[in-house]
Amino acid sequence: MRDVQTPEYPEADRAPNCAHPRETYALVGHNAAEAQFISAKASGRLHHAWLISGPKGVGKATFAYRIIRHMLGGVSLLEGSLDIPANDP
Repeated sequence: MRDVQTPEYPEADRAPNCAHPRETYALVGHNAAEAQFISAKASGRLHHAWLISGPKGVGKATFAYRIIRHMLGGVSLLEGSLDIPANDP
């Protein structure tokens, strides 16, 4: 059997020398965006899509992963926050 190696491709959303956003749990400076998302979800009228935009490296992908963790059932220790602990199943 021949040893076939998979080529190395850069991972999407990973900045050089930085952890991938899925591995980043802290996010600074996006309190207003998080509050807007939490408010929309609490109202029962969460839109099916959100456009997250901004300059490269500002935290868009990290914010998206925080939303995903929350939507998949992660529980924050802080009310009105998307701060899901890293050890949350």
